[in-house]
Amino acid sequence: MDEATPTPWGYSVELGGEPMPPLITPERLSELTGGRFGPSAKGASAALDAVSAAVRAACGWHVSPPLVCVERTQGPGRVIALKTLMMGGVLSVEEDGQKLADGDFEWMERGLLRRACFREWTRRWGGVAVRYESGIPAGMAGALDAVCSQVAANALAAPAGVSSEQSGGVSISYNQTAQGVSGGIRLLDSDLAMLSPYMLGDVVS
Repeated sequence: MDEATPTPWGYSVELGGEPMPPLITPERLSELTGGRFGPSAKGASAALDAVSAAVRAACGWHVSPPLVCVERTQGPGRVIALKTLMMGGVLSVEEDGQKLADGDFEWMERGLLRRACFREWTRRWGGVAVRYESGIPAGMAGALDAVCSQVAANALAAPAGVSSEQSGGVSISYNQTAQGVSGGIRLLDSDLAMLSPYMLGDVVS
């Protein structure tokens, strides 16, 4: 088992000492922007890291790619909602330090973990430790790709804080990342609407 790296979303991820991967790669950005911003574009990697951080903060989890996660949680009740909307599998579960057998719990892909045999989970804080696979595979989230590429392209195309420039008889207007503002990483209301399917919310079990 790799040492898990803490995240801002209430669980840790096993990255093998590597940084958290961006939601889309520079190669994918190039594809989505018709080659306008490729891997060699100045600031592309930094922009994709910033966009990924903004999108993940809005969604409440890392979203993509699939990673091995470790989450400590607790009851009460029979069902625990883990911080994921796409769980690929449960690798292990410990309750109060004791490893549970596969027949001691059930799970659903949308992140629900249920204690079997009508038992309830411990109420001790952090008493349930779950190691699981979580994340949407590349190519399965078109709206996610669209938002990330658009926000990154806008940030790369426009000087920060400048909405237009004029020299002689030539005027250039940049895409705005907020009302009257160009450049920087900002999610607009339209971006947030497109991201809504990937946002963690109240779970009805």
